[in-house]
Amino acid sequence: MKPPRPVDEWVIQLARQVWDLARRPPEEVLLVGSRARGTERPDSDVDLMIVMHADTTREDVGALSQDIVKIEAASGIRIEPFYPTGAELRDQLERHHRLPSCAMKDAILLLPEGNISPYIEFAAEIRRRDGEPRCPSDHENSTRRRQPCLRSCANSS
Repeated sequence: MKPPRPVDEWVIQLARQVWDLARRPPEEVLLVGSRARGTERPDSDVDLMIVMHADTTREDVGALSQDIVKIEAASGIRIEPFYPTGAELRDQLERHHRLPSCAMKDAILLLPEGNISPYIEFAAEIRRRDGEPRCPSDHENSTRRRQPCLRSCANSS
C-alpha cells in the first residue's frame, strides 16, 4: 500500500473541529475524494468519511450535520460528510458498493492521529482479493448532482 500524500494543515484543523463537535468522538475521520487523490481544484469541497460508533443515534448524526453546516458558513469551505458506522462501512466494502469502495481507494486517516485505519486496511484487502473497483473520473464526480448521505451510504452503488 502506498503512503498517504501530505494533507494541508487547514484540512486537519477542519477534521479536528468536526471531531470535537461530535457528541461522541467518531472512530475515525478520513479524508476521501479529490483532496485525498491530489486532484482537487481551488473550489473543491472537503469529502470526509466520518466513521461513527455502532451506538451513534440519528440525533447524534443530525446534531453533527448541523454543526458542520455552521463550520461551512463560518469558514466558506464546503464539506461533504458521510456517516457510516464501522460495521456499515465494512459491509458496503465487502459488497462492493461504489461510493465507499471508490472513496477508500485513496482515503487518508486524519483522526485519530498516529493510528493505522482498520477500514483503509480492510478496503485494501478487498481490492487485493477482488480487484480494483470501477470508479468515476473526477469530471464525472464534479458534474453529478450531490445527494446527502445522512446515515448510511448502503444504497449508493
